[in-house]
Amino acid sequence: MNEVNEQVESLGEATPPPETECVDASKVEQRLQEIAELRTEWEEAELHTQDQIYRANAWLEDEAERLRYEITWRQNSAMAWFKRDENNLGKSSRKLINGTLKKLIGRMRVIITDEESVPKKLCNHKPEEWNPDKNKIKAEIKKSGELPEGTDTEYGEDAYYVETGHSDKYRG
Repeated sequence: MNEVNEQVESLGEATPPPETECVDASKVEQRLQEIAELRTEWEEAELHTQDQIYRANAWLEDEAERLRYEITWRQNSAMAWFKRDENNLGKSSRKLINGTLKKLIGRMRVIITDEESVPKKLCNHKPEEWNPDKNKIKAEIKKSGELPEGTDTEYGEDAYYVETGHSDKYRG
């Protein structure tokens, strides 16, 4: 709102006239009435602006929802093509002219099934207690390929997405 006021002032429209003293109470009453009318006009302008902002935001929400649907539909179509082995060439991404298709492999999550049976070398030691360290356990699984006692793993789903050089906000 300040920018608008600065622009109006720069045009000379908001520059107040030179100060003149009211000569009697009648003139003061006239000025007070003018002030009240101008303040009402200002308030109405702000209310009108807020109404238009509300309408613009509602329009934007509708447009964003429509566009998100369209983007999602097209992404799903492109990803269905990419998921076929002959198209992804065994890689986790495929760069094309208008963008890149990517696959993020689901992460391994360590689940502690029995804290007491987890080997001590895979625990953090705090005074009077041993807590299993999931990072140490993950490293051990990667190194040996076996699950330590008292643990299990879960894998998240693979995620697919499309990069086109736009912000993540516009992914769909």
